[in-house]
Amino acid sequence: MITFKNFNYKYTESEKLNIDSLSLDIKKEECVLFTGNSGSGKTTILRVLNGLAPEFFSGGYSGELKVLHLNIGDRLREFSKIVGSVFQNPKNQFFNLDSTSELAFSMENYGYPRKKIQKRIDEVISEFSAEHLLDRNVLELSGGEKQKLAFMASMMLDADIYVLDEITSNLDLKAIKLISTIIQNLKKNGKTVIIAEHRIYYLKDLIDRMYIIKDGKVIHSVGKEELNNFDGRACQTRQIDLNKVELATRKRVTDGKENYLMINSLSYKVNKKI
Repeated sequence: MITFKNFNYKYTESEKLNIDSLSLDIKKEECVLFTGNSGSGKTTILRVLNGLAPEFFSGGYSGELKVLHLNIGDRLREFSKIVGSVFQNPKNQFFNLDSTSELAFSMENYGYPRKKIQKRIDEVISEFSAEHLLDRNVLELSGGEKQKLAFMASMMLDADIYVLDEITSNLDLKAIKLISTIIQNLKKNGKTVIIAEHRIYYLKDLIDRMYIIKDGKVIHSVGKEELNNFDGRACQTRQIDLNKVELATRKRVTDGKENYLMINSLSYKVNKKI
């Protein structure tokens, strides 16, 4: 599905390579994670995969990148047919204020007939059990609902590959669980999923391989069979097993003062609802 061979990329305004000598293959139906500190090159990898770089984020490149039948530098219009994208802030990828219009937008751009667009909307809505998201103002949706709508919009063209860039950074645990279920369903439907994330624990049972990126280079590769024993501290990444975090936190709290943090009678109001 995807092949990098000694691939390099540098943004026009950058003083150093943003992707440095990347060589790897990603197969059909795999779920692959790129993780690492901010500025390590994760997002740039996704941008060349979905065609945003170099067409939108200009820069120079060398080496080889193949995404199905496409090469680096091919038109963004062609990439959008085979690669669906979901970003950290879904509002940045919405083109409409009405949720139903947002779902129809990509197919309308390619000139699909109205009946076929409606049929695809019905299929996606049914798959996500999201009838409640139709005909809504996107600005009034919750963070989880916006991300769910962004996912559904990215699936309207039934792409073969999905790239997800820091999509849980602004979500609560309930919304993260929903995202995990969506990724699982994509894999079941034969799709290839590429993820760039800091928060990686929710992907433990979904990913087939994890690459740790630093300064545009892969510094460590973790296979599926190694994930259970992976310790993020060794590579300066977050833990993939939250039990390790809980044990460390519990020890710090019990070694210090009691009542380390107390909250009583807390209420929070959103959109006139408690």
